[in-house]
Amino acid sequence: RMVQSEIGHFTWRGSPVVRELGKANSYWLIMAHKKSSGAAKNGRDSQSKRLGVKRMDGQSIQPGGIIIRQRGTKVFPGQNVRRGKDDTLFAVRPGVVRFEKNGRRVSVVEPVPAAQ
Repeated sequence: RMVQSEIGHFTWRGSPVVRELGKANSYWLIMAHKKSSGAAKNGRDSQSKRLGVKRMDGQSIQPGGIIIRQRGTKVFPGQNVRRGKDDTLFAVRPGVVRFEKNGRRVSVVEPVPAAQ
């Protein structure tokens, strides 16, 4: 609701009001006595989703093991890797994780037996 202050300016009720001190061109400002409601509206945050690479290149992995948790397909599934409904990449066979195409594709390959 609009109210008229002492110096004739219209201002919204609850906003700071300018009052005249009696001297020419001398004014002071009346501020709010309560904290603004914006302070009570802050202070919330969502829980972290813990996204990222869970198995690095060269690490062994079992079937069902999560390789990457991601949003969207930043990295695509390769050989022996499937994509879950939340875009998580997981292994379908045991083996060793290999990143290909400059890290844009991940595969699980059979471990190379050590030469005897």
